Amino acid sequence: MEKRINRRYELLKPIVPMRSGILYSGNDLSLNREIIIFVVESRGEKHKQAYLQLLQQVAMFNDSRFLHILDVGIENQRIFAALKTFAGKPLIQGLKHHSFSTREIIAMVFELGKGLQDAMEHGISGFSVLSSNVWIGDDGQLQMINYWEKGEPAERGVQGLAGLLYQLMTRSETLPDSLQAAEHSLRSALKDMPESYREMFMMTWRRAWNGQNTLSSFILSLQNAAQEPWTKETQPMEESFPNEYEEPDDMEEDEEQEPRQRGFLWRASAKLMIGAAVAGFSILFLIFLFGLGGPDKQDPTIAGQSNQRDAALNTSPAPTESEPEPEHEREKSTQTEDEQETSAEPPEAAQEPPSSDGPVFVPNLIGLTKQQAEKQALASGLRYQFFIEPNESPAETVFKQDLEPGRKVNKGERITFWVSRGN
Repeated sequence: MEKRINRRYELLKPIVPMRSGILYSGNDLSLNREIIIFVVESRGEKHKQAYLQLLQQVAMFNDSRFLHILDVGIENQRIFAALKTFAGKPLIQGLKHHSFSTREIIAMVFELGKGLQDAMEHGISGFSVLSSNVWIGDDGQLQMINYWEKGEPAERGVQGLAGLLYQLMTRSETLPDSLQAAEHSLRSALKDMPESYREMFMMTWRRAWNGQNTLSSFILSLQNAAQEPWTKETQPMEESFPNEYEEPDDMEEDEEQEPRQRGFLWRASAKLMIGAAVAGFSILFLIFLFGLGGPDKQDPTIAGQSNQRDAALNTSPAPTESEPEPEHEREKSTQTEDEQETSAEPPEAAQEPPSSDGPVFVPNLIGLTKQQAEKQALASGLRYQFFIEPNESPAETVFKQDLEPGRKVNKGERITFWVSRGN
């Protein structure tokens, strides 16, 4: 192949083969600068003119997320486009070995998605968004290479952006044939995303993969995922609020004195029990002696004494002052009351804080059906109302909501959304 084009551009070496041509590294000899040159072999005069027209239609578009076209032309049987170069390489060459985190990948795809929106405003759309058509700079920015040719339906717009996210997360150059296989691989790749947030993200990605979501809605979901803090699951209450209660010093002193008090009380109680046992044994012995002879065989003197004793026993004793309670008994009673008071008032640190409903995040309802939006609003802890109006969006789908997705609001707040009736 000729090494020069139009005597101005020098082809150095091929970088990567593309769908309809080859991407070369090259030099602009007139301006002494490095460039990238996209070269397509012509298949006839009509093909040359039609392809040149495609290039000219997008040549005026200048965006940092697209490799800007500097010049286009035809030489012999070759059609070429000189593109502005950036430090980096085709994404397909480093896809399997990149080290970007989940949050970084989502932010990169979100930024490229904003570029797709800007291109649509200039009438540029329908090109493939998969990794084979993406350039990645050394700073991690993604840029479209060929944005003048049409790609396959599943590679364009929101579906292509969802496919690119899958490729970056799973480091896969191809897309699986089934949605189930893609979901399984992507969910495994999102392991550093909290489970509750991951399921919400997977639902949004699934709709984009199937083409059921709008590009703007999917980009908004990517923005929320890239900016939202991913906190760990709530810890159990006993771990979140440890008991840091410390007993006062005077209670520690009471605990030190308690063994001595228990020893004193035990010795006093033992003496009382021994005395009571001796007295009881003596009384039983006397009763036994007096009961052996019976009432008929008793001596009159003894009988008289017995009658006097019985009379004395039957006579109510005069009231006397009760003996004072032993000091050690009072100490024991006081100690018991103190212990009861201490155990009756647990420390405040051991009490669990009252539960309260915290703020909730506003879900993104745009692109959902009316029934799905109702379920999503209720699942997020919000009340809702909706209006049905004519709109260009597909019938029975939400095209607008009043609360900004991702915003924190009080639980139970009302969200209003609008459902398309179709044209």
